[in-house]
Amino acid sequence: MEGFFYHGSNSKIEKFLNDFHGKVGAIDAEGPGTYFTNSKENAAMWGKLTYTVSLNPRKVITNTKPANKANRKDLKAFLDMIDDEDYANNWSQSIETDKLTAINEAIKSSDTEYEVWHSLRNEQYNGNPLGFMKAMSKLGYDAQLLYKEGFEFSDVSKVYHCVVYNKDIVKIIKVERNSNIDEIKKIIKKAVNKILNEQVLYETALGYSDLPEQTGAIVKKLGSGTFGLDIYNAVEKQWFASIFVVYDRMSDDFSIGSVTAMHGFGPLIYEMAMMYCESVYNVGLMPDRTGTVSDKAFKIWEKFFYNRTDVEKEVLQISDKRFSFSILPNYRDKKIEFGKKDKIDLYSTLSSQEKEFLRIFNTAYHMKPNAEYKKLIDNGTKIMKSGLYDEEAMEIISNAEEKFLGVY
Repeated sequence: MEGFFYHGSNSKIEKFLNDFHGKVGAIDAEGPGTYFTNSKENAAMWGKLTYTVSLNPRKVITNTKPANKANRKDLKAFLDMIDDEDYANNWSQSIETDKLTAINEAIKSSDTEYEVWHSLRNEQYNGNPLGFMKAMSKLGYDAQLLYKEGFEFSDVSKVYHCVVYNKDIVKIIKVERNSNIDEIKKIIKKAVNKILNEQVLYETALGYSDLPEQTGAIVKKLGSGTFGLDIYNAVEKQWFASIFVVYDRMSDDFSIGSVTAMHGFGPLIYEMAMMYCESVYNVGLMPDRTGTVSDKAFKIWEKFFYNRTDVEKEVLQISDKRFSFSILPNYRDKKIEFGKKDKIDLYSTLSSQEKEFLRIFNTAYHMKPNAEYKKLIDNGTKIMKSGLYDEEAMEIISNAEEKFLGVY
């Protein structure tokens, strides 16, 4: 790897460490590790200080090498590091056979070497980022080098992100304070628009601070885990959003049944439902499993997947019984029974964009309850106990839901 790499931060760093990985606020959209880029402009987006470093990795994994070129010997050694008792075998009674099968299926269902490694990581090291990083370093893989197609910055012709597993390969050359903030803001805006192909949901998301005082989240338990939430202010007799979450006993998952909300309050009701699932059932929330997800709703899930570090993502493996193709038009609302091999064969025929849709769709989203959530739930309980969630309130909510049906 020739040339310098850069890291943007608001913190003073004397030596890069691994202490932060896997904790709240850690950025891991491209996998666990410390993030660097060959574009100084790109790094400047992430903080007031830009660190220039040299990197000297022994081996790297990339998203430019085809999946079938991934080193099978190293992949097997990677799985061998896991204790047999902890190995998540899904195919047979033989651990060794399972490992080889897992490698073959990961290669078959992936486009690049990077996807192969992270397919196995998600299955065997989910929730253990430091364990994954140590395993990769032990195998001689000190980093991953990712070509970022669609990223445009004036200082480089091609943008790469380097995610470092082994902190010892990082040597700080110098640190500079970013002075031209207005120019950086222009760069950020241009980059974001390009990345999302100018299909960003421009509507301003409204939150707790935009609600009048005494607004509450009213929980409606409908049996067998299924529940509804209404964000409602009984004093002003004003409704803001409702969500209906379905529990499927067969697949053991919680997913969106329906959402209605005033403009801007859609993301908030999704967050409330995620936090309720997490606090009451200790599970994540998934998009509507029938695949009937509106473009606007999908944009919200897309933002949760790529941009929200406070939302934990549990990406399902193709072998998971909950993995569904119903987000794709050809398979929506069709009762098709897929065996494990059928799923993998079908997945291998899809385009990169279709695979990306499936990744976002087949993810359980977790969000830990925050102070605003607890306040809204407490207020909702008070509304219920006061008797103000009466027939008049339900009629107000019903009329409002009808008016805003289809917004989200």
